[in-house]
Amino acid sequence: MSKYREIEQKFISKLSYVLTCKVLYGFFGDAFQRGASNDWYWPAPECDFVRLRQNTAPTYTLTLTTKVTDKGTTLDRKEVNVDISPAQANETRAFLKTSLGEPELKFKQTYTLFRADEDTVVSAYVLSNSKDVFIEIEAKTATLVKK
Repeated sequence: MSKYREIEQKFISKLSYVLTCKVLYGFFGDAFQRGASNDWYWPAPECDFVRLRQNTAPTYTLTLTTKVTDKGTTLDRKEVNVDISPAQANETRAFLKTSLGEPELKFKQTYTLFRADEDTVVSAYVLSNSKDVFIEIEAKTATLVKK
């Protein structure tokens, strides 16, 4: 797997967020991280999107991400993440607004992360702009994701 690839699959749960997390807890045990982020998305040439994510808890990190669907599916696509210093948050937002305009999409994400094994993370999350509950499986290989 390349350093700049993301291998993941997303599903929509038919359960509430709390019940979804309880089911995942039954499979994987305690969550290793719970938190929230504010996400801003911009359309950009040559990529699916540019995202700025500001984690509000527990890490308080800022990450700039671009993703490119280059194999016809989002199961295995290019992903480049750049960690931004919290001191550069305002400058980064100003740079993106100046070069790409206003973000097309903004929302808050609340998430819970579980470790299925050393190479696989399963997350449950909700978005402030959606009623859906999402489950995401991210792993080092597509075989692990499909497992």
